[in-house]
Amino acid sequence: MQIKFFFIPMIESAQAESELNAFLKQFKIGNVERVFFPGNSPGWSVCVEYFAAAQDAPKRGSESVDYKEVLDEETFKVYSALRSWRNLRAEELGIQRYAIASNEQLACIAKQKPKTLSELSKIESFGPTRLKKYGDNLIEVCGVEVAKSDGDGRTR
Repeated sequence: MQIKFFFIPMIESAQAESELNAFLKQFKIGNVERVFFPGNSPGWSVCVEYFAAAQDAPKRGSESVDYKEVLDEETFKVYSALRSWRNLRAEELGIQRYAIASNEQLACIAKQKPKTLSELSKIESFGPTRLKKYGDNLIEVCGVEVAKSDGDGRTR
């Protein structure tokens, strides 16, 4: 996976937005993070993780992604714990698993390891409703798994 950075200014952003959108259409995207920078030239800094070659990209669509191949070992453990929690919770509520979070969203959470609802809200499609219903539990599961990987088993 490779990364590319973009800056989208608040004023006269059309050209920068066009360049970003063209790039996003050209490659398989792994993750996108954005941070707002205020100041003399306010705007968004966007970091795009992408697969440079088609053979490097995980399969999408009818074929499922094997996250064990895509994620490092520690991140995969966090992803697995999040997925187990999601599946149990969906069964308890009698709803589809994806109504809580997709596998792709869980992989993003596992990578980013959010510690607050604000951090979790940056995951795509994690709006106020999902945050209120599931946010605290997802953060807790993530924190427990990170603590386990630290070796002492204590949540920090």
